[in-house]
Amino acid sequence: MLTSWPFEDSPDTACFTTRSVLIRQKPVVVVKHDDEDDCWHFLCDVDVDALDARVVSLRELLQLAPDLAEVANLPPGWTAVRNSLTSDWRRFETDDGELT
Repeated sequence: MLTSWPFEDSPDTACFTTRSVLIRQKPVVVVKHDDEDDCWHFLCDVDVDALDARVVSLRELLQLAPDLAEVANLPPGWTAVRNSLTSDWRRFETDDGELT
């Protein structure tokens, strides 16, 4: 359980995720923090169908997956990826607005 809010953004900040993440069918393995609009994306994989996309608050995502606090300090313009829930996050600067 979190004792303090790890993100600089407000808990009510809207962010993008997928239906598969929300119903706990798939874990978040890609986190992107946009440079242009400071928006967050928490994805189960890179090939996201637009029909699967959902907008939720950071608070809702962190309640669902507290381990996402590990990427709270991801700077705008950066992406973090991992192979599975038990893998370490790899961070890199995002090129040209691409996820990978």
